Amino acid sequence: MLPPFHWDGETLTYSGCLLEEYYRVSMKSHPDGIALDTSTPAEIIPSIRWMLRLDDDLTAFYTICESEPALQHVPIQGWGRLLRSATIFEDVIKVITTTNTAWSGTIRMCTNLVNEFGEYGAFPTASQLANASVEDLKTRAGVGYRAAYIQSVAQQVASGELDLEALKYTTRDTNALYKFLRQLNGVGDYAAASLLMLLGRYAHVPIDSLAREMVSRHFYEGNPVTPAQIRQTFARFGEYAGLAYWCWKEPE
Repeated sequence: MLPPFHWDGETLTYSGCLLEEYYRVSMKSHPDGIALDTSTPAEIIPSIRWMLRLDDDLTAFYTICESEPALQHVPIQGWGRLLRSATIFEDVIKVITTTNTAWSGTIRMCTNLVNEFGEYGAFPTASQLANASVEDLKTRAGVGYRAAYIQSVAQQVASGELDLEALKYTTRDTNALYKFLRQLNGVGDYAAASLLMLLGRYAHVPIDSLAREMVSRHFYEGNPVTPAQIRQTFARFGEYAGLAYWCWKEPE
C-alpha cells in the first residue's frame, strides 16, 4: 500500500518502480507462484525475491502454528511472508513514517517523499534525502518531527558511514541486531522490532497501539495491558513471537 508500489486487488497485480535503473516492474499472482512481465531483466530478480521473501523457509513456524487454533490458518493459506522493500534503507525510512501516526498518515508521507524527492516514480535514494533540508522535508513531505531523523539516516547512508544493505546478510544474533537498530535516529522499540521482522527475525513483538488493543481484547478482557504483558503473551512462540502476533486470528 505504500508508494512507489501499488496493489491492484482486482487483477491481483503488484507494481511499482525499483531503483535499479529505475525499472518499472509488475508482479501478478499465478497458480504456480508469481508471474513477471516477460521483459523483466535478470538483474531485477534478486530484488523481487527479497521483497516477496521467496527464499524464506517458514517450515518451523508452520509446525508451531499447527498446534495453535488461532494460527492454524497460517500454513493452510501460506501466511507469514511479510512484504518488504527492495532496500533496507527504504524500509527504515518507511518504518520511521509509521511512528505516532495513523496508517493514512504513513501513506501520505510516503507518497510525498516519492513525489517530491524521488525520480521517475521511485522511492528517493539516500543521497536525494540527504541533500534535502529538514525544513524542506517538513514542508514538502509533511513528515513533521521525523524530518530530522530521516535526514540523519540518509546522510549516514549517503556518506558511507552506515551500510544498511549489509544487514541483509548479517550474522549478528537477534538481540545484537536489535540494539544496533535502536541506535538509528528515529528508531525506538516498536520501529526496531518492526525492522527485525522485515529482516526475518521474529523474536520481538512490535508493540504499538494495535498490539495493545489486540492483546487487551483477546487475552485481558479489554483491560489495559503493559508492554511486558504483550511480550509475555507471545513468549511461548520463542523466535517466532512477533510473527505469531502478526498472524494471530481467533477461530470463528
